[in-house]
Amino acid sequence: MNHVMKILFDTQGYVKTLKAGGVPENQANAMADGLVVAFNQGVATHEDIIELNVRIDGVDTKIDGVRTDLTAKIDGVETRMNAKIDSVRTDLTAKIDMLSTKTRMQFYLLAALIALTSHLGFHLLKVMDLLR
Repeated sequence: MNHVMKILFDTQGYVKTLKAGGVPENQANAMADGLVVAFNQGVATHEDIIELNVRIDGVDTKIDGVRTDLTAKIDGVETRMNAKIDSVRTDLTAKIDMLSTKTRMQFYLLAALIALTSHLGFHLLKVMDLLR
């Protein structure tokens, strides 16, 4: 915004108009001085507004680019995390299945051992009866 808009302002004519309208001279001078200060602070020109809109459009474009980049990165992280979760799920399922099979086998072996022990115990009692 390099444009400076100069506003021509006839302070004496303004003071004269105010005085003619019944405004006291010191108040009319103060009002004129206030307008000079306001006008000297600068006024946005049409070119300034166009330049500002172009800059805003550039910022919007940058924001859209960042949004696209971040969305892609987030999607990549999500894909990798889902793959890791699936891998852990597969590993744990396999381990649980293995433990379940191992536990089942141990149970069958224990049941067989109990049955064998019971059968041997029964025969041992018979032998002991015969020996009496």
